[in-house]
Amino acid sequence: QQANPMRLLGTSLHPSGAHAMALGENWEQFYSAKRSSATRRRDRTKRRKLGELGDLRFSTAEAPDEIRKALDILIEQKSRWFQRMGIRNLFEIPGQKDFLLSVATTARPFVHVSRLSVGPNCAAANLGLLFQGCYYHVLATPPSTRRTTRSATTCWRATMMAQRCVSVRAWPICTT
Repeated sequence: QQANPMRLLGTSLHPSGAHAMALGENWEQFYSAKRSSATRRRDRTKRRKLGELGDLRFSTAEAPDEIRKALDILIEQKSRWFQRMGIRNLFEIPGQKDFLLSVATTARPFVHVSRLSVGPNCAAANLGLLFQGCYYHVLATPPSTRRTTRSATTCWRATMMAQRCVSVRAWPICTT
């Protein structure tokens, strides 16, 4: 079994902390255990309202051109959010965007890129890494509002897709 190559990188504690969430074998059982019935009802309402804007489709980008398109949208959405929040845009650092695109398109099966489409448009995207049955969240579409639909929907759907499609059994999560 291969050792985690990330352990060789210099690390420091992040103020937000991080935890891992065991996903179990069944998505519906996991989701019901983690979300109250009122929250699940609110999630369904949000998905229904989002669906009124167009057909909802969740997909995993497989081909390099699909991955590039999804990440270009994700980077553009994240860049607008950085600007709105007054945060330095990490994609303006020379080589940063090219590095992410290169890793995402060549490091299969360690990379998982998914997207939420509303009608013909990509509304949200997600980038994660897979290693030894664990899904590491890297980047996702930032929330557009305080009580966003698309980013929350994408996060929960990515969790479900990771569990069902790529046999992930743990999901490290950030507390922020």
